[in-house]
Amino acid sequence: IGDFDALYNYIDLLNLWLFDKLSQQYPKMNLELLKGIHFQMLKPVDNSAERTPAHAIRFAPLEHLVDIIDVLDVQAFTDDMQHYSDILLATMAARVRLPSSVANYENIVSISVPNWAGIGAIRYIPSHINMQEQSELSTYDINTIQAELARKLQVNDSAFSLGGGTNEHDSMFYLRLGMIRKCDDLDVLLQKIADSGKETETSLKYVEDMAEKIKIGIEKVQKDLENENQQILAQEGLLRQLPVISNIISWWSPPPAATSLTTKGRSFDLNSGCVESTEDTYVYRMQIKKQSPHALTHNDGEEATPVTNTDTTSNSTDDISEQNHNQ
Repeated sequence: IGDFDALYNYIDLLNLWLFDKLSQQYPKMNLELLKGIHFQMLKPVDNSAERTPAHAIRFAPLEHLVDIIDVLDVQAFTDDMQHYSDILLATMAARVRLPSSVANYENIVSISVPNWAGIGAIRYIPSHINMQEQSELSTYDINTIQAELARKLQVNDSAFSLGGGTNEHDSMFYLRLGMIRKCDDLDVLLQKIADSGKETETSLKYVEDMAEKIKIGIEKVQKDLENENQQILAQEGLLRQLPVISNIISWWSPPPAATSLTTKGRSFDLNSGCVESTEDTYVYRMQIKKQSPHALTHNDGEEATPVTNTDTTSNSTDDISEQNHNQ
């Protein structure tokens, strides 16, 4: 923690988190949340005029006789208090270590989040982005990968959440790291982010490349169809394209039954990125999978071995011997 004010504010956030957990889990304890300047920790140079109010949890079971609290309730309450205290201590230690731990990962940077009781916040930066030359496109890419990382990591771990996007000075998203049980869990969380970030970056790159291929394919199809329509127009003439006159001209001079300039559909192969005509599909009533000219056919590379039909040879010899015997 940088200074005393930040430390006091952070401890106050931890007390609020602890009260929220205990009050939800043990409503019969009738815990109270108090706020006042008397609960603030003393600074090295204390000035009562500059002290800010802090929160404290009040536990007075003897003042509330509505709910009966037995020994088992008190034992469970004290056990959970110890459990939550261990979580708070581990989280505080991890918050101190976060900047130095993040420095070990080239694609992760630490983000300062003032009003957050967890470890802190980080941001995954894709490999192709230079933060010194930030643009709207790079901001969009960073926000996209943060949102995808948060969605993917939240499936198995509730310690991750998405934040940011509301500050006018920094409109980019970031990943917030919540509470941890052990201080060593920080390295586990950062490694998860690094691994998932690489996978997400690769998958998003594949989607972008595929979208670019589809865009180029659509443009090529549109250009081919325009050329075919122009060729048909040049062959049939302009009068055949008019609604009423075309019927009269077709009755007077019918168009040829078959022409090579009919408009053909197009199909886009996602594997090869090629645009092909759908003419074969309509001719054969099925999609024809064209084989690569370099692909091996069945039995390619195998030497042909002559096959001798020994059964036929022996049978023929027996027939000849039988004919000579009859003669």
